[in-house]
Amino acid sequence: MGAESRREEATSQIRGAQAPGGAIQARRCPGKPRRQAGRRTVKTKSYGVGARRSRAQARSHARRGSHRSSRCCASVEVVVSASPHKYALGVIGTGHIAGVIVRRLIESGYLQPDRIIVTPSKNLAAHPMPRGVVVAANNAAAVKDSRLVMLSVTPQRFADAAVSIRPVVSADQLFISVMAGQSTARIASVLGGPQVRVVRAMPNLPFGLGRGVTGLFRGEAATDDDIEEARHFFNAGGVCVEVEREDLMNAVTAVAGSGPAYFYYFVEMMMKGGVAAGLKPEAAQVLAAHACVGAGAMLLQADASPAELRAAVTSPGGTTQAAMNKLTDCNVAEHVTQAVLAAYRRSQELGKLADG
Repeated sequence: MGAESRREEATSQIRGAQAPGGAIQARRCPGKPRRQAGRRTVKTKSYGVGARRSRAQARSHARRGSHRSSRCCASVEVVVSASPHKYALGVIGTGHIAGVIVRRLIESGYLQPDRIIVTPSKNLAAHPMPRGVVVAANNAAAVKDSRLVMLSVTPQRFADAAVSIRPVVSADQLFISVMAGQSTARIASVLGGPQVRVVRAMPNLPFGLGRGVTGLFRGEAATDDDIEEARHFFNAGGVCVEVEREDLMNAVTAVAGSGPAYFYYFVEMMMKGGVAAGLKPEAAQVLAAHACVGAGAMLLQADASPAELRAAVTSPGGTTQAAMNKLTDCNVAEHVTQAVLAAYRRSQELGKLADG
């Protein structure tokens, strides 16, 4: 399909999604069932909750004890054999991102609160866990009875935490790390050796709303079942993208991990422009935020690139064209690219500091 044809198609998609009065309506492909909010199936290396059931998923059902199907209108109870581990998830480190992940796992129905055990921490006062989550006496207790262990301490505290849990690490455990800058090889080495199974993950904060995206990389000893289990775990909060080289996790961090901040910054600048044009700050925020969120929804649903969608809403000689000309004159595109690369390089530096 030529560029002009794709542009016309994108334009028709945008016009077709508009309700009377100009409101944008959600659209879905004919013949496909409506997905639950925050759950999306993605092709190739991206995985959504529509991924094929596997042995790993069956094991996750066993750890939860029972599972209500979210793919059927009727409520179906599936009874499975009990797990030899008391807890489905042990959490080492209870900072902000750990709290976001745990709350989403519970709210989505992926885990029951009493199947999660977390380490004691001063952070619990600032970031309390949901009612029913068990607080362990110490780090070792949280790991010993959990088959899946999430590492979410700061990189600076990992070495000390590893000393406390290494004696209770067992061969049937899978470790999922959401720590920045810590390679899977170093994590495995500190926890007991290259045979330790580690999956590295980089979720972002929208995970808590079911709209997040998580980058995944499997360590040397991690199996196919391990990576699929990690996908199902993080699908509870959005979608996953697996990368084939660990150094690409730095790019994931720069694009997705830091990405929400870029969005908030751009919304701030749109608000500032709206206020300068006479809008009240509250109205400017609603207008700017919903304009960006709606555009993002269109991008996820339309069969067109960002450039094609932008061209479809940019009428020659119109208001949008005037804005695009100014952004081009100010070299905004180059500055945004350099900002992403600055985050990428900083992520590389932090990784070297952690491994060094």
